[in-house]
Amino acid sequence: LRNGPMTSSRKSALAPGARNDYQHRCRSGPELEETPMKDALTIYQYHLDSVSQLIWDRDFEGVTALMTYPHELATARGVTVVDRPETMVDWAREFRAHLDQLGATSYHRVAVAAAISGEDESEISGFHRVYVLSGATHLIDPYISEATLKLCDGVWLGSGVRAVLRSTRYPVDDEA
Repeated sequence: LRNGPMTSSRKSALAPGARNDYQHRCRSGPELEETPMKDALTIYQYHLDSVSQLIWDRDFEGVTALMTYPHELATARGVTVVDRPETMVDWAREFRAHLDQLGATSYHRVAVAAAISGEDESEISGFHRVYVLSGATHLIDPYISEATLKLCDGVWLGSGVRAVLRSTRYPVDDEA
């Protein structure tokens, strides 16, 4: 279970650069004044909180609305490309069942750092710490993940997550 929450073994057959009916078309230039939040860390944390709450509440359709497609989920087990909302629903349902199996009473993701990136400033790249708890007890060791958001029609949507788990390759600073 130390391999992190993403347990799906589904792989996409979508060819690199190929488009599908579900792919969101992100606009090329953000107008940050149109978004209610301008600080990258605040936007990033808001997105983390929104998706985490939807997963916790089992609103898997709601999760799909906050993502772009294709969407990459990377863990120690490999990269899974989620090519459409229905696949994201399956993944989110499977992940929520995993939290139940662990006996989780809460699931939190806390932003550590985030910055606006991309040539046209239409992306946010960030890092966050993941906590899976039963009461105040950690069910798994907290771990760091990174995520990317893209600005699409004035809304920041998730475009990928990479779980950075405790290992000699990715040391985790417990002071962070």
